Amino acid sequence: MSSTRTTYATLVAVVLTAATAVLCWMTGALATAAGNVSWSNGTDLPFRAHEAGGIGADGKVFVFGGYDVEYIGQTGNWRPRSRATSYDPATGTWTELAALPAFAAGSAAGATHIGTATDDSRYVYLAGGYPANKNGTGQLFGSKTVLRYDIANDRYDALPDLPFARGAGGLGLIGRELHFVGGSDNARETVSDHWALDLDNLAAGWKPRAALPSPRNHLATAVVHGRLFVAGGQVGENAAATTSDSLEAYNPATDKWNDEPSLPTALSHLGLATNGDVLYLLGGETAFTKPGTFAYTFNPATETWGPLTALPDKRSTGVAAFIDGVLYYAGGGRSKILYRGSTTGAPLPTPVPTATPVPGSTPTPTPKPGTTPKPNPTATPLPAKPTPEKLSEYE
Repeated sequence: MSSTRTTYATLVAVVLTAATAVLCWMTGALATAAGNVSWSNGTDLPFRAHEAGGIGADGKVFVFGGYDVEYIGQTGNWRPRSRATSYDPATGTWTELAALPAFAAGSAAGATHIGTATDDSRYVYLAGGYPANKNGTGQLFGSKTVLRYDIANDRYDALPDLPFARGAGGLGLIGRELHFVGGSDNARETVSDHWALDLDNLAAGWKPRAALPSPRNHLATAVVHGRLFVAGGQVGENAAATTSDSLEAYNPATDKWNDEPSLPTALSHLGLATNGDVLYLLGGETAFTKPGTFAYTFNPATETWGPLTALPDKRSTGVAAFIDGVLYYAGGGRSKILYRGSTTGAPLPTPVPTATPVPGSTPTPTPKPGTTPKPNPTATPLPAKPTPEKLSEYE
């Protein structure tokens, strides 16, 4: 009798475990408990950041350009600004950087919708964007400009132009190759183009690579273990835009894209950061001017999404970064606010697999490790830019 009961109990346990596994697999996008992030306000930015380029690099948060929100409030004209700044968590202060140059021939200085990438030590790379117009009173759509910002020398160096003008696309650095994907063209048509630039062979210029499977603009990018991840975005512009929940990963070894588990929510204008192993998605909007407090983590190794403690307020168009165990979200929504998400004492959970999928599912390819960096080739220095005037405070 005892043996029969034991066998029955074991059978029940197996059935329940299998049922739970199937349920997790069927509902599987969020397979972990919420990651505990303690959000607080850091030091305000020196200007309101909206559609700025930005990234975490060299232990700091960098913000480049974006819309001149104060000017928009005074005139109604959407003018890009040229200001750039960096935040040092060690001192809690922002430092004014060299102003952005012009992003199109004959235009005024400054840009919005810039793709950004970094080697995480010496350089930040900037590509494409919406430049200022000739007299600096409005904007153009699309830029070929590619720059390398030298953190140590506070200087912009010109790199080979993109093949065509683009804005609101994504940029990533895989080994010694820059990759630019998606965005929109001069006519604001959504595109799927993908180009790569060998930093050790600048004379060769940008070369075509496998196109982004689902064209979109206002997307977010990050590189993890030698693969470029492209998250969210939209097709179309403004009120007519349709947001995307796509997550795709590019492997340069095969020149192929892989479909990853969809975002928990379709989002554009989102922020994406990484600690080198997992992705952190912050902010974004579900539709035109419909931001949210979204915060998620994605583990490429297990292909699982997990929820994080939500942002303190609804935000989109801001800059996301991960530095020394702390999440940062700078600006967005015409704001100066810097949110600081501390995980000290309450580490983020490691996302767990969503149980064994049913037969027929596609196995995850093994990511290719990044290549060893080599010394940077000499690029063309740009002339120094004057420090812009102090902007007015617009509410």
